Amino acid sequence: MLVRPADPESRFGAPAWSIVSYPRITIAPGAQYGTWAIPSAPGTAHLNVAVTSLLDGSTSTFDQDVPFRLRATITLGADDAITVVQQ
Repeated sequence: MLVRPADPESRFGAPAWSIVSYPRITIAPGAQYGTWAIPSAPGTAHLNVAVTSLLDGSTSTFDQDVPFRLRATITLGADDAITVVQQ
């Protein structure tokens, strides 16, 4: 039986992260009227967190740069509202 701790940080530690390289984004017209696209753009985040194994209880530190990609759609609504949805 797996028992989850009440406080997730008690098992994993509080993560610390930062952006190593921000994605360089471009904005292009979308497929539909009133939409714009942010094509996939690479970036890198640095993540540092203490991790406890669920298997044997051992602890280790995850301290690595993690690549990610940002892609989104921007929609301009009838009421001039702007909505950005990450994909």
